[in-house]
Amino acid sequence: MSNGLTIYFVRHGETFFNKNGRTQGWCDPLLTAEGIQAVKDLGEKLSKVKFDAAIVSDLKRTRTTAEILIEQSIYPNWMIPIIEMADFREISFGSFEGMESYQTWDIIRRYLGFDSVESMLRNTTEKQRLTALQPADPLGQGEDYAVYCKRLKEGMDKLFNELIETEACILFVGHSINIRHILQILLPKTEHIDEFYDMRSMNNGGVVIIQKVRESFKLKQFIDKKFA
Repeated sequence: MSNGLTIYFVRHGETFFNKNGRTQGWCDPLLTAEGIQAVKDLGEKLSKVKFDAAIVSDLKRTRTTAEILIEQSIYPNWMIPIIEMADFREISFGSFEGMESYQTWDIIRRYLGFDSVESMLRNTTEKQRLTALQPADPLGQGEDYAVYCKRLKEGMDKLFNELIETEACILFVGHSINIRHILQILLPKTEHIDEFYDMRSMNNGGVVIIQKVRESFKLKQFIDKKFA
């Protein structure tokens, strides 16, 4: 039986903002030494996977991660072209960029009228929190959530219009929020990863593998800590 389209979703390697607990969207800090090594280790585990292409955003941390992964492949690097798609850039946190993450969420929880971040997280959805991002931003620079969702969907349409009926194997190196949103759209609810959604970030270097079977995608594997 032939395989349908297979996609390996990988969150980019750890950056200095990730390591230091800072808000990161359009800001594009470098990968840490630990992040680079972890991506190399993952690349070795994936080295025998024959990727037809790598899809990345236009932020350097995703391209760098893809390049490191491809360097470990047993196949010639020229066989795995890297395609940048700006539509897959992470949501912009505006003037929150670079701020300590707990401060960002504290400002948003005050805008939403909650006594604590914990209470906000328990009683709101990710959509509600991200919709509050722009109006809660003191400078109004955060990306409008509806605009973000629109560009993400446009990117998916461009990508899957070409690939959906193929048997390609694609490496998709993306961002935490992007990957969550894309998987929620592609996977039927019966295949959703419960602990992965609603603002729980996949670890840097985490992997979700999905495959098209008949008319829908199925979850093949979710490896969030160590690829075994």
